[in-house]
Amino acid sequence: IDDLMEEARFWLCLTNDGRYTAHNLRVCVDGVLPNGMFPARYPSIPNSLLPVTSANWITALHDHWFHTGDTQLVQELLPTADRALELYESWRTDDGLVPDQQGEHVWNFIDWGYGDRLGGTTAALNMVIAAAFHQGAQLHRAAGDATIAADYEATAGQIIEAVLRKFWLSDEQHMYDCTAPKVEGRTFSQLPHAVGVYADLLDD
Repeated sequence: IDDLMEEARFWLCLTNDGRYTAHNLRVCVDGVLPNGMFPARYPSIPNSLLPVTSANWITALHDHWFHTGDTQLVQELLPTADRALELYESWRTDDGLVPDQQGEHVWNFIDWGYGDRLGGTTAALNMVIAAAFHQGAQLHRAAGDATIAADYEATAGQIIEAVLRKFWLSDEQHMYDCTAPKVEGRTFSQLPHAVGVYADLLDD
């Protein structure tokens, strides 16, 4: 499902034909767990759980709408997106961020560029979650629900503020990756910054 986010974007840019992406978005929904979490590999390995997957699916739904204007699919699938965002909200801790999750079959993977070197609370995961709330707000606005849209925009803003408070190094003008790296010393990457730019989460 995480790869679907990227592949669907290329497909829509090449063809602007939403039938294929709509089908795949619906297949993903068939595998959602009772708590609202998307498995990463459905239907082949339904117990493979990545905390980032639900946010990536919301981005794929948002991209589908952006390219096709298909508000009917948005209205159909928004309740599933809402459940996923509610789960993220329940995972936030006192610092306003979502830390790595623990549990059987859970892998806190984000991107192959990181491998397994991240740990604790990560800038990248939280930027992706903030993007999901921001995109969820846009989808609700497209569906005519300004109240939920405003709530999601506020949550996205809170997460961004918390990310910058935790990870931004003003003297170096970038974020560091995580609070508990599995390698020696802090590491840095482009991904959290790129997500912020792509999803229009950051000011000048």
